[in-house]
Amino acid sequence: MRVPPARFALRLAAALIALAALVLGAALALVEPEPTALAAAQAAAEGEYAELPDGRARYRYAAAPGRPLVVLVHGGALNSLSIWDPLLAALDTSRVGVLRFDSYGQGYSARPDVRHDATLYVREIDGLLELAGAAAPVHLVGYSMGGLIATEYAAHRPERVASLTLIAPAGLGTQLRWPVRVGTWPVVGEAIYRLRGHEILVEGYELMTQAERYVAHVKSVETRWLPIEGTGRSLLSQLRSLPIATRAGAYAFVAASDVPVLAVFGEHDQTVPASSAAALRDVVPAARIEVLDGASHALVYDDAARIAPLLATFVAERAPPL
Repeated sequence: MRVPPARFALRLAAALIALAALVLGAALALVEPEPTALAAAQAAAEGEYAELPDGRARYRYAAAPGRPLVVLVHGGALNSLSIWDPLLAALDTSRVGVLRFDSYGQGYSARPDVRHDATLYVREIDGLLELAGAAAPVHLVGYSMGGLIATEYAAHRPERVASLTLIAPAGLGTQLRWPVRVGTWPVVGEAIYRLRGHEILVEGYELMTQAERYVAHVKSVETRWLPIEGTGRSLLSQLRSLPIATRAGAYAFVAASDVPVLAVFGEHDQTVPASSAAALRDVVPAARIEVLDGASHALVYDDAARIAPLLATFVAERAPPL
């Protein structure tokens, strides 16, 4: 009996998928990098730690009584609170308080064995704001995936947000490289991360244009926490649980609120292309949008001196008089 071509193609595809699963399953079993214990890594890292319900979170907090509080949310992949150093160096921090932290799954914060979705990060920010005693609405600043997280927070807690500044924000159709997109596949993503995860992450930064200082920072600082136990699981969970590469619904919720939005894009950004500015304008018509000439996705680091005055002015316009 002859098998119809369409059915044969389906059977062949199923067989190939099964074979791939077996091969990748073997890779999972055979390739097991030696992890670093989280507690040991935290003990060696600078910063303070908050004991929150989902685990310890590393943060740095510089209070400025009577001044507006700026909360900085870093990006995904190889990012931690350290990526904000150039922006803080260019910002007059005597006029604002600053709270920055390592998002769960990155830097030296915990790697909770839960979905790394918007609700997890909303809880983390809630806990840190309570620790800081922030009674007045805060000025949220998010970069890349952190822009999406900051937007999700503003959508969940608009009454707690005085302004929202987005720097090359994800969630508007982010362009992910194919090795990263494959990470969304169950089993396959785990196997590829164990086989070449560290190399794939670093290669992504090396491909950035006009990003010399940022890439140097990532290689010298951010790669140190990659071996921490649970990092791969957390990064894959972020990729699968956050609407990074789609148009996130949180932007529409922010548009319907009274939260003012400033968005900064890079002219030559290949990850969050400048065309995303139009996508944001479609959803948040009232947003103030700036496109930096010559800037890439590394603008948060390499172009911090240009972002600082935009942020300072935006916050000052929305801060209550002293």
